[in-house]
Amino acid sequence: PPPPIPGPIDSTYRVTVYQTVTPNNDGKNDVFFIENIENFTDNTLELYDKWGNRIFLKKSYRNDWPVDEIPNGVYIYKLTIPNHDPKTLIGNLLITKWLNIIFLDYLY
Repeated sequence: PPPPIPGPIDSTYRVTVYQTVTPNNDGKNDVFFIENIENFTDNTLELYDKWGNRIFLKKSYRNDWPVDEIPNGVYIYKLTIPNHDPKTLIGNLLITKWLNIIFLDYLY
């Protein structure tokens, strides 16, 4: 795990979860993208449908899931990064073919 961050925040420790995916193969927002996730190799990504069924699980997620097999809708993601604070990030993911990116920043 990375060392504690003294002083100013280093942008490599900022995880930005983009909460909209537009899987229409236009090269923009076609995958579920988490900025700087490559700096946190020990992560687990889970995705749940509106009934609470887990529909996706991947350890060491690397922005490589195009979600094109998932129907349009709102889902819940759970991103776990051990030994960090917060250890778990939970939020909404919108999968659609016509909206732009909405994002939230999480700071470690």
